[in-house]
Amino acid sequence: MRLSLISLAALSTALLAAPAIAQEHGHDHDDHGHQHDDHGHAHDDQCHGAHAHEDEHHPSGLRLDVEPAGDLVPGRSATLSLQLSGPDGAPVTAADFVDSHERLVHVLIVDEGLEDFHHLHVEPDAEGRTTLSFTPAHARIYRVWVDGRLAEPFDMTAAQSDHHDDAGHDDDHGHGHDDHGGDHHADHGDEDHGHEDGHGDHEAHGEGAVRATDWVRVGDEAAPFIIPADVLTADAGGLAFTLSPQSDARAGGTVSMALSVAGADGSLEPHLGAYAHIVGFGPAATSMAHAHPLGDAPLSADERAGPDLAFEVGFEERGVHRLFVEIRHDGELVTAPFTLVVAE
Repeated sequence: MRLSLISLAALSTALLAAPAIAQEHGHDHDDHGHQHDDHGHAHDDQCHGAHAHEDEHHPSGLRLDVEPAGDLVPGRSATLSLQLSGPDGAPVTAADFVDSHERLVHVLIVDEGLEDFHHLHVEPDAEGRTTLSFTPAHARIYRVWVDGRLAEPFDMTAAQSDHHDDAGHDDDHGHGHDDHGGDHHADHGDEDHGHEDGHGDHEAHGEGAVRATDWVRVGDEAAPFIIPADVLTADAGGLAFTLSPQSDARAGGTVSMALSVAGADGSLEPHLGAYAHIVGFGPAATSMAHAHPLGDAPLSADERAGPDLAFEVGFEERGVHRLFVEIRHDGELVTAPFTLVVAE
């Protein structure tokens, strides 16, 4: 069959255009250069060493913006400035919070390799601002989470209306955290601000619970691959920890867990209003769980518990999670890490 000159021209144009079209629509993987499981993203598109922010309201309404004060260097104390605001952009202050396990705002920081964990506390000023210091161990991206409870929940009606009005502009504002990962953020890319406190801690469910996250860059070191296998024993502080899920952990659900601390028979001390804390992070630390033991909380510093405690822990997403168990024993804070694979 003979082709006309017009057909040949059209065919040539299509063939020349194909690579450009493929490049335009295939950037999710080419620009990010990683697979979800290896966490090998370095946020190359972020040019100022900190981050850009997404502009989208989320179920809890709380927003967190974090900026480093100066360069961030592994092994050196770093100062971060935190700004808390509501769905309308108004500052969220210490007066807006009520105590949650003896503190107003819990700050949980971890690198995207889920190895270097910090649990701190702040009280935002009248402008919703506060600062904190921590010492990063790695030249990686670090996730900063805030967790607390408001005295009065946000009025989300106006915020949701604004969100619908601006729905057509999501692409203009959603670039800030997309560099964290193509596959992961295809499902969870809008989680970066204002996570609802709906999965991590059944005690924290209810009116006023808020949670939000942001990130800072300490360096371009890729986070290590975490072997997708459960590691449910750990030794720390001279104690032997065993974490025993009572069923398979699945995304979007909760699982009962038993914690046993050998060597701590009846000697676990109260820490932040509980005998233990479990803080868990999903892949790249873009989801978080925060749980406390079931049963009665300690009423005084003299009470003791252990060696066995029970928890209900919920997980937002599938994948390899790192769980940090915090207890206090003989006056010392002890942290034990575990690895748990959450099924779909």
